[in-house]
Amino acid sequence: MTLKKTPMTEGYSPQINIHNSTIGAVQTGHQSVANVNLLNNAEGRDALMNALDVIAQELAKVDVIPGQNKSEILELVEDGKTELAKERPNLTKLTSFLPMIGSAIGVVANLKPAYDGLKAAAALIGITLP
Repeated sequence: MTLKKTPMTEGYSPQINIHNSTIGAVQTGHQSVANVNLLNNAEGRDALMNALDVIAQELAKVDVIPGQNKSEILELVEDGKTELAKERPNLTKLTSFLPMIGSAIGVVANLKPAYDGLKAAAALIGITLP
């Protein structure tokens, strides 16, 4: 019995877009590649807008945020809401804003529920908070 190398042929490489579904990828075949892009969805956008509203309301009840300027954090919250309201929000900006907001409010015990809501909502659009 001898082994013979079979010549590689270019395979068919389809592109499949699945919208309004959970993230996933299936790879099969020689040198297969899967790219997954997460786009924000209406559910994630609404949940995140609500989380930012709650944070703004809760920040109004707090006098001081240790090591932070409260007005700057409120400005980031408003910037995040403005970005979310756009037809095509800039996910890079949101990926910058949300962790900064999270780390600022995470040091205040009374804001823990608001932080947890932000973290859950951010996950819906693919942004992970610590």
